[in-house]
Amino acid sequence: VAVVQAKDEPKAHMGQVVKKRWGELRDFFRNDPLGQRLVALGNDLTAICQ
Repeated sequence: VAVVQAKDEPKAHMGQVVKKRWGELRDFFRNDPLGQRLVALGNDLTAICQ
């Protein structure tokens, strides 16, 4: 049982790290002027390619 718990802990930790980093990235695209420009550029490129 201890071996299974030891294997599960890194996955749980990685999930928390990924959630934290994803939140930071989302905040960057929402709040930072450069992030907002990148979103606008991505939207323009999507519209052109469709």
